[in-house]
Amino acid sequence: MDCITFLLQDHEKIEEIFSELARLGEHAIRSKRVLADQLIERISLHIAVEERVLYPAIRNEVQASRTLLDEYADDHHLISSILARLAETPPSASEFARDSHELRDRVRGHAQHEVRELFPLLQHSFNAGSLIALGKELERYKRYLQDEHSHEGPRAFLDEAIIS
Repeated sequence: MDCITFLLQDHEKIEEIFSELARLGEHAIRSKRVLADQLIERISLHIAVEERVLYPAIRNEVQASRTLLDEYADDHHLISSILARLAETPPSASEFARDSHELRDRVRGHAQHEVRELFPLLQHSFNAGSLIALGKELERYKRYLQDEHSHEGPRAFLDEAIIS
């Protein structure tokens, strides 16, 4: 699978979890925690593979990409801080709803920017074989992180999303 398809599938899975969370009533505390933890894991992994695999590959090939990728890194930093708050907030607290809505809006905005700006840049700058190779590398790194942290629980993935 090429890297664009990989990222789009990730976006879809994350959006599905946001939709499930939005459908829950205020008393579905355990279900909210489970879904929030799924978001923390998936989004953290998504950030990590972009920051550690995708963005370096783009920087190596496309000099004009620096400003765009710096903006995306800023988005990731903000999203990671919301994830950290969400990890610590009980689902029964009013802050949980606020943070989950803010997270949803930030993630959706970031994904829309990728579709409008990053994906065309990738299609223009890399041939089909390179996009597939990059997709395989993203998948490989994501599996590595999942294997590395699977026994620790979803919040362990937050450390992978926090980029210094």
